[in-house]
Amino acid sequence: MKNLVGICVLLLGFQTNLVQAQSSRLNAFWFDINPRYSFNQKLEMRGDVAYRIIPEEDLQSVIIRPVLAWFPSSIFNFRFGVGYFYTDSDQTFNDKELRGHQAMNIRWPQIVGIEFAHRFQVEERFIYDDSRELYDFVSRGRYRLRVSSPDFGIFGSQRKFYGTSSLEFLVNFNPTDVLAVDYQDRLTLGLGYRWTTRFRVEFHYQSHGSRFNFSDGFSVNENIWRWRFFYRINELE
Repeated sequence: MKNLVGICVLLLGFQTNLVQAQSSRLNAFWFDINPRYSFNQKLEMRGDVAYRIIPEEDLQSVIIRPVLAWFPSSIFNFRFGVGYFYTDSDQTFNDKELRGHQAMNIRWPQIVGIEFAHRFQVEERFIYDDSRELYDFVSRGRYRLRVSSPDFGIFGSQRKFYGTSSLEFLVNFNPTDVLAVDYQDRLTLGLGYRWTTRFRVEFHYQSHGSRFNFSDGFSVNENIWRWRFFYRINELE
């Protein structure tokens, strides 16, 4: 657990350096439900249904995103998904987005119980801005490094808690007329609890640094307070 805390501090310091030129800070609240169904040992249907809100901008988003996951080995897997994003705000913008993605995940290495995981992802974003009546296509790349702890107990409780942290970079591959943000970095610090073998819950604090395509440096830093609920529908014998 001490190793994970040390890694979290390093990630926090690195991400803080990236967003040191920020000029504003927003608070957002994210909630998502993540079901999971296994067809066999190598194929699963996953996904999430999510609701996001930024009170300062009166902004709300609803997301539906099914994902097909293929596990050719215990070390790496591939995921293919498509999502629908609906965003509404009286102050900023309203848009509808259809987003496809392809991802490769590598779970390596594992050191004294601390697991490292890498995700390489490419996205195809088809966006319609209602307020300006604009269509656009954006291709984006993402890399995420995630670190997870072994299960542990708190104040003598059962070993059902675990820690997680990650640092992710998101970069647009092409210019866009609809989206103002062309680069982001995201730091996540989280605590999870396993209620049963099928159900677990996580609480995350995330710090998002964003660079706008019409100004120099980073312009916005967001505090994200996120609740995630995971449920495995079936267990294979």
